[in-house]
Amino acid sequence: MFNKSCYNAIKTIMKLRTSLVHGKMFFMWLIYQELFTCMTKYQQTLWVLIQEVLKSNPHLFTNDEKIFLESFISLPDDSQRLFVRLYTRKGPWFRLSSISYPEVSDSRQAIKDLSAMGYMCSFKGVDELEENDMEQILNLLTVSELREIASMSKNGTRVTRKQDLIASVFSSYEDGVCPFLPSAILDRTEICIKITSKADSLIWRTERLFFLNGEQDLSAFLLVDLGIIKYPAYHCIISEQIFSARSDLIAYEEATEVAQMMDESLDENKSESVLRCIKIADSRMSHTEATHTSATESVTAFFSCFSASWVYSKVVFLGVSFLERERRMQLSC
Repeated sequence: MFNKSCYNAIKTIMKLRTSLVHGKMFFMWLIYQELFTCMTKYQQTLWVLIQEVLKSNPHLFTNDEKIFLESFISLPDDSQRLFVRLYTRKGPWFRLSSISYPEVSDSRQAIKDLSAMGYMCSFKGVDELEENDMEQILNLLTVSELREIASMSKNGTRVTRKQDLIASVFSSYEDGVCPFLPSAILDRTEICIKITSKADSLIWRTERLFFLNGEQDLSAFLLVDLGIIKYPAYHCIISEQIFSARSDLIAYEEATEVAQMMDESLDENKSESVLRCIKIADSRMSHTEATHTSATESVTAFFSCFSASWVYSKVVFLGVSFLERERRMQLSC
């Protein structure tokens, strides 16, 4: 998290051999300043990312989506910083009582502003808690809180691991043994918040369009600022769009979802899921085709990587390779 200037400052402090107490206080102050700077840089980075993507790819967003993304820049600093903090954290749900960041002076007001603009939502009552949300929010509870609920339902009290406790408590609710689970959760977590699906999907889309991959995110900018990654100076000239139409982008996103399903199926060795992904990819591949034709073969190959048909072809190839390997293993037994 520290840049070179911070390290040099710390070395200078140690050379001065000031008192241990003052040295620790100054050291902690440096940490606070560096963390604050990093988070405000994340805020500015998201501005740049949104503005650049909307400038370069306006045809890929609806008017409503463009207005929504542009509204982020008009939000107060506290709201922007809190959103960036939560977006870069593992969610989807967060306990309001546990949200506290040095660069955000008023978290509650920030959440109120974000909710008003559609960037965040919350639940405050039992009637607002859906079954899918309930299972996710159980992960916010501590082990001791989960044990309390488990003891109330007289089920799973002997379980020690957190995930086993969650499974036991939720199973009790589904079986009707623990009908009071929603109220028991709310009594302990109080208000919980999460980023809306609209905000999450649109920011994710802007990241993918900016970096042209699903691996890099806002942290890439920080690595450059700290000098960990260095790029040569260059001038970006967009001569041709990666996605010529919104329909191409949507088709590509749908294909990457199938590819992700395939990856998960391969990791878990689920033959039935692999076969299902192959069938989906095969049926869609015949209805999609690459639309880019460029002067050079290398450029055409580059553009093809961002077509739905290319992604589906890789899904089929991986799936068939997996099933063929499974068949050979069965024959060898």
